[in-house]
Amino acid sequence: MAEDLTTGVMGGNDSEVSSFISDDNLCGQTLVQIVGRGHTIIAELLKLAEEIPPAFLVATTLAEKHASQGEGKGDQSSSLLRSIFGGNIASEAEKNEAPFAQSTTDANFATNRFLPLLVDFSYLRDPDVYETQLRDMVGDDLVLDEVEEAFVSEHSDALIKFYQLFDSIFQYQLDLKTFVDDLETGYFIKYTVESVLLDPLGRQLMCEAVYLYGMILILMETNVKGGVRERLLIAFHRYCVKGKTIAPFQDICKLFRNSEKKSKVPVLDGESPQLLCGDEEKIFARFPLPEDFVRSPEILKEDVRTMREIVGKHFHDNWVISLYDGTIIDLSQEWGDRFPAAKEALANVLESWYVRELHEENARLIVHCMGEIRRYLVGGVLTENYVMDNATDLLDCMRCSNVVLRWRILHRLTHKKNLKEIICTKGDSLNSEVQQFPVLESAIIAMLLLTSQFELRLKAVFKRLVQTKLETWTACRSKASEQMTGLSKYFKGENALSHTRNDSLVKWFADMSVEINLINYEANTEHSTVTGRKIQLCMQALKDLEQFESIDRDRQAKEVLISTSDLMLQMVRAASIKEDVVDTIDCITDMRFARKVVSAFVPGLHSRVSKDPSTVSFLRGFILKLASFLRWPTTRLIQSKSSSLDLVTDLYASSIVKFVRKILAIIPSSVFGILTQIVDIKEKKLAILPLKVEVDVLQEYSQAEDRYALARLTHELSIFTEGILSMEKTTIGKIKLDPRRLLEDGIRAELTLKVSEALHQNLQFDVLHETTPDELVQYHASVLRSLKKLSSRMECFRRSIEFVQDYIGIPGLKVWFQEVSRVIEFNVRNEASKFIKKKDDDNHLRVHVQPVPIFPRTKNEPYCANFMGRMVTSLLKLSDPGSLMFSHDFNGWFLPDGSEICGAKHINNVRKSLGISGLLGIERLLSLRILHELRRFVKFYTTTAKKNGLLFEQIRDGLFPEWKCKENPVSFYKNAEEKTEKLMVPVMTCLCRVGQAQLLIKLIRQELQLSSCDRNPLFESLSVANDSVLNYVQTLSHNDGPEKQDQLSIDFFELLSQISAGSGEGNPLATTFLNTEPLEGLPALLVLFLMSTTKKVKYDTDFEALIRANGAYPIDGWPIVYGIVTLLKQFSPTYRKSFYAYLAQFIESAIQSFTSFLGGRSRKEDVLSLPIEVKHAIIFATQIDIIMGDSSLHEYIPQYVLELF
Repeated sequence: MAEDLTTGVMGGNDSEVSSFISDDNLCGQTLVQIVGRGHTIIAELLKLAEEIPPAFLVATTLAEKHASQGEGKGDQSSSLLRSIFGGNIASEAEKNEAPFAQSTTDANFATNRFLPLLVDFSYLRDPDVYETQLRDMVGDDLVLDEVEEAFVSEHSDALIKFYQLFDSIFQYQLDLKTFVDDLETGYFIKYTVESVLLDPLGRQLMCEAVYLYGMILILMETNVKGGVRERLLIAFHRYCVKGKTIAPFQDICKLFRNSEKKSKVPVLDGESPQLLCGDEEKIFARFPLPEDFVRSPEILKEDVRTMREIVGKHFHDNWVISLYDGTIIDLSQEWGDRFPAAKEALANVLESWYVRELHEENARLIVHCMGEIRRYLVGGVLTENYVMDNATDLLDCMRCSNVVLRWRILHRLTHKKNLKEIICTKGDSLNSEVQQFPVLESAIIAMLLLTSQFELRLKAVFKRLVQTKLETWTACRSKASEQMTGLSKYFKGENALSHTRNDSLVKWFADMSVEINLINYEANTEHSTVTGRKIQLCMQALKDLEQFESIDRDRQAKEVLISTSDLMLQMVRAASIKEDVVDTIDCITDMRFARKVVSAFVPGLHSRVSKDPSTVSFLRGFILKLASFLRWPTTRLIQSKSSSLDLVTDLYASSIVKFVRKILAIIPSSVFGILTQIVDIKEKKLAILPLKVEVDVLQEYSQAEDRYALARLTHELSIFTEGILSMEKTTIGKIKLDPRRLLEDGIRAELTLKVSEALHQNLQFDVLHETTPDELVQYHASVLRSLKKLSSRMECFRRSIEFVQDYIGIPGLKVWFQEVSRVIEFNVRNEASKFIKKKDDDNHLRVHVQPVPIFPRTKNEPYCANFMGRMVTSLLKLSDPGSLMFSHDFNGWFLPDGSEICGAKHINNVRKSLGISGLLGIERLLSLRILHELRRFVKFYTTTAKKNGLLFEQIRDGLFPEWKCKENPVSFYKNAEEKTEKLMVPVMTCLCRVGQAQLLIKLIRQELQLSSCDRNPLFESLSVANDSVLNYVQTLSHNDGPEKQDQLSIDFFELLSQISAGSGEGNPLATTFLNTEPLEGLPALLVLFLMSTTKKVKYDTDFEALIRANGAYPIDGWPIVYGIVTLLKQFSPTYRKSFYAYLAQFIESAIQSFTSFLGGRSRKEDVLSLPIEVKHAIIFATQIDIIMGDSSLHEYIPQYVLELF
């Protein structure tokens, strides 16, 4: 496609191209390769300018701020170092004043901690001093090494890319200078500088090479600040090459140092310090080309005569120009006071009266051109015959339209206020003719759309004419010859319609037929002139023949002569169509001057499309007009056979496609606005029509006005859809734009925004100040209101997208589920980042057609990154073990008075609001919370084991052997509890949080299973597939070994796992969250924790659960049970057995001690009066055994004991 967009070669015809840049022409190939590299460098520069690491931008901004405040370099570096690393090296005042000193919880900390490592060329004054100062300020080499390692890991690729860019720019100017030197020394033999400049294409390439070098430097100055460049180079020098000397590094530093500094730059290996300024000539003068090759900047300052000549030739009616990438330059500002001669020469052009004349003339031409284009665009006008007859007029209209558009678009951006008022006037000061058409932005947009549509149609006709030119010529010649042969037979008198014979005419027409057949099509210009002369003589002969009496009286013969003349005229017109007419149109319609400016017209385009949906049909021509920017850089790359063609094409094409999507975004936005109104009418106004309606009440169901409004909105929707679907498939570069795909992508983008906004706005909850029953009830009510409001909103979106799918031909429900899942999954990953050290790659979720928006954190819940975090936090508050009681039978959390706060009904409301993907996201965050708590517990236990290893050893020795009852259990267990009392609070915190999360996951799994019951066949198929896969894997592992287990792909397992998770399959308690080293003594500690807990709870017969005995101990029984089971599942089954053994030992020892106290009696009433902690221990043991699911507790505790309570 790049070749399609660049079929024309700039600056010459095919012969010139083949002669100067042919494969055997070393001079031309060298020059065109240099130019091609220049285009590639600019593309890479523009791409990397958007990928500058944030830390470098922040560091440069802060340095400029410090410099503007008059702070020294050394002070700045010290402040940076102290503010980031803190410690006792900085005073509190310095920390408070540091503009970027932030805590580790700040989102920008990851960027700001690298700031001390980013220094400019002042580092080169004395690198050793800086390195020493940096380490002294940090104090801890390990901390500095960790930061530097993280910096290299994150930025090494970017540093290498930027250095390669700098090096390629340096090599470009070096190769260009070498090429000119080789020309002067005669290296290319038959070519010199003068001979190259005499060749049309060589002259263009030479000027283009110098122009590209200037554009590279200018774009580097505007897109990558000098401070950023210096910090990139120093960072590359320190961390990528470890301070080693690279040959061109010194020259690269001189070329890319900061040009905005007013102070002295550091000495670079013997270079004398000099002052730098921002003048362009200083930038170019760093590595100047030969003096006779470019004009000296002194002309702009002093040579008034030459500048008048230049202005009179090139700028007599314009002063706002566009550079390579669409950068707009106002010469009245750029030449200003810096160039007196240029300013004086341009002064006459900037006179108000003269600008007013230019403006009025431009306005008149806009009116005239729009009228002409509208006349041409009428259906059936631009036919092939009409285009051949009026080719010159059509091309003149096209050229005039583009000229007036270019002048109007560019000069609206002039910086001079008085001139801007004239050019942007609404027509009040113009004459009556121009006042009828004010030159507003809407008029410019209309002109753009009309011109682009006219160009699209006319270019298509010319392409067909060029392709069928030879066929048209041959057909017309054959038909004209046949008609002459027919007239020859006609005048023989043998025809039934002919009654006369004329032998002279017979011979004349026969000779003319032979003469017409001898006229051949010639593509060569010289031969085509001879051919045209022959056709002209034949036509004149036919016209003279019409004067003969015998012909003049014979109407039939006269009509044949006229028809033959018309055919020969068609031959002339077909031959007059040049092969390069399409290239001429491309040059005329070039719009690269407005590459950046056109974005300002997007709101106007959106407004126009909203008011007139039929405007959508004009957008394809506008898109192709924007794509004209691709022709210039890709032409040179094709000529030089560069391998960078795809890279450059993809870069510019992707930017154009991105802009096109931005333009077309109004369509799905308008569609959604219409859909909202349609859904409101259908849901709120239209009555449901029953199956049978009585005639008397039929009028009440008609609702004519509402149904008319519904029909009108549906019609508007169909116009939008018809407009975009009428666009043909368009290829820009290698990117294909499919209208149907664009529409679907637009719907997806708009849906993503709407859903994200709804989730963010509705899932914001009140602050829960206290966990009192009244506060919890109010909080639960506010959460429920938010969920119902969100559910209604999401249902409206779902019905809207379901309604539109029949009108625009897209899978609406599929789009709905995919986009909602993408939004939720992205926010889940964002929220989960605080639990995961290594972040997942979520680019495929965010960088989509429409990136998922990131909203700021709310004031009520600043610790939650988004709505998913707030949703999980609300569930945790509504299931707080310290304030509520969980009932295993009723499956929910209750207040002491029996009011349910969170249960299956509440989870059902969550599902209605967030869907299946929302529940899965909540489950994942809860699982990560469990993982986080287990990691903290393992870390705590490992640290505690080191400090209390002897204590744990004594307790285990005292409990050994587990099957034997303790002789004095009361004193032993009391002593053990007292010694481990300080450890119980962290254990209780971990178990309660883990158990609470597991109970919520259990409720979510149950809700998922219930929602899957409606799809019973699918659910059953899933169960069968899951069992079959497990049996298959087990068979392979036993029989064939692991080498054949890859027959089932990983993708299949992932798909099966996702579907299973969505249907609520699996037991959350069977999940292994982490692999850890064995924790010696953990079962004994858990038993001691249970023993301490049994004294602080009581058994509630209504809920059949152990609940807190009083408010001083915020403990709930079931979360502790689930927490213990989850913790034991992370270790070997021997831990569970040891736990049961220790627990059974405690219960049996306590019972034996109690019966000994009673004198050996074991009556039933005496057993029932066991101490409360023993009863509660038995209840805990029973509940743990039930949840554990293996029914192995009876192996340690007799069944009759377990059945006592």
